[in-house]
Amino acid sequence: MYRNQDWYDAFEFSYICRCRTSAHLEPQRGGCCTVMPYFVGKILEIPLTTSQDYSLFHILNDYTIDLWKKQIELVRQKNGLLSFIAHPDYLIDRRCRGAYEALLAYLRQIG
Repeated sequence: MYRNQDWYDAFEFSYICRCRTSAHLEPQRGGCCTVMPYFVGKILEIPLTTSQDYSLFHILNDYTIDLWKKQIELVRQKNGLLSFIAHPDYLIDRRCRGAYEALLAYLRQIG
């Protein structure tokens, strides 16, 4: 998730979800260090507050929701916004889909 907030003035939309809270597993390191939406000029930045499915499954080789549960708890402690990125093409694999379905069930349970 590449980002350059200096370019935001050139965009003609109201919100964007390009900045991670922290980006330990992303090509561009860093992050916004917040779990709350914020403005960059006139654009609302909605930070990605949880690990992407690709990072969880294909970098960490983790097919559980344990990391997501930890992240969910940390975000909830700060009354922040939970945001997820799930790619349908990554969820074709049975293990990935099973983890994603477990995440949805967990979100329903705590909701």
